[in-house]
Amino acid sequence: MNSKAVFFFYSKIAAVLGDVNKGGRLRWIYQDVIKIPIPKVKLETQQPFITLVDQILSAKKENFHADTSTLEKQIDLMVYHLYGLTYDEVKLIDETVSKEEYTL
Repeated sequence: MNSKAVFFFYSKIAAVLGDVNKGGRLRWIYQDVIKIPIPKVKLETQQPFITLVDQILSAKKENFHADTSTLEKQIDLMVYHLYGLTYDEVKLIDETVSKEEYTL
């Protein structure tokens, strides 16, 4: 749920207060949240996500300001694959993703 892909999707369907990309806010209400498609994944598919989240939480526990952006990007890439997004679709969501990163 906390990924660039879901944020992008939700920003297209939810009420927005201001410009979301410039500090505006999304209105998170039930009738919109239930529209978020959530892919069904097997338990073994979940483990890499759990491992990365545990690494992020551990790093943040040691140092709240720790840079976990690399781990967060790995999670976003995995989420793009879960949704079956093409590279061109991913580029609409995240301009920083290279074709090489996406095909790994």
